[in-house]
Amino acid sequence: MGITNDELKRYVAQYSLDPLYVYKRICYNIPAQDRFFRPQEVIDEMCLDLEKSLCEKDNSTERFCFITCCNNDYEYDEMKAWIDRLWIPEGIEVEFIKITEAQSMCTGYNEAMRSSSAKYKVYMHQDVRILNPFFIFDVIDVFERHPKAGMIGMMGTVNVPESGVMWQSERYGAVIHVETGEDGVAETFNECVDYGNDFSAALTDGFMIVTQNDILWREDIFKGWHFYDASQSMEFRKRGYEIIIPRQKMAWCMHDFKGINWDGYEENRRIFVDNYSDFIY
Repeated sequence: MGITNDELKRYVAQYSLDPLYVYKRICYNIPAQDRFFRPQEVIDEMCLDLEKSLCEKDNSTERFCFITCCNNDYEYDEMKAWIDRLWIPEGIEVEFIKITEAQSMCTGYNEAMRSSSAKYKVYMHQDVRILNPFFIFDVIDVFERHPKAGMIGMMGTVNVPESGVMWQSERYGAVIHVETGEDGVAETFNECVDYGNDFSAALTDGFMIVTQNDILWREDIFKGWHFYDASQSMEFRKRGYEIIIPRQKMAWCMHDFKGINWDGYEENRRIFVDNYSDFIY
């Protein structure tokens, strides 16, 4: 097409989930790879392990409930389309709860939590796409390997900084961000910090939170759309649960968040710091 090498690099960096891999595919014709590929014998073993685990718990089925506060049907449908393509193992049932016109993230999540008896609840933004087709297998496996885990996140921090702002602390985990600038141009950032193993975090990012225990979200103090995730991290830790960030060689999720609405951010930050000062260091 007559484009330069630099133009190709910029284009790949802007639109691909793994720029280096795509660039090598184009320029050096390296073999195609399925980044989440697993041999059939491995999948069969995963299914047997899950069936055995359900039998040991005297359960014939377990349920995954995907919970989302929605104000954009197109985004929600796209989110759901990626979930519909996941491997659903035998013995697992999937349900969806879509909360519209929520007054805040906490009120919406509490409404959904109270209306579902599912053991595993996946609280996720409408603009998150689950890339890992074995997501359900892997989430159950993380909980099985970490008996004290109450919550799983995709990105987390080592500690709670004095400001309460989690990205001002060292982060572990993985996510692919897609952010649209004021000029309407999207940029892709592949954030992956490999700890070498699963990581026990102080805080986790709320674009996706998976729980196996029900604890009320603090709608009594958080009225908006910020710091609900940091607060819930604290509520789980106060009750002795761990927050696990699984090791991800390739990010399990993409967050196509366009941009951030900062309304109420500072107010909620102060509420967080005032209410959880004992955990800040």
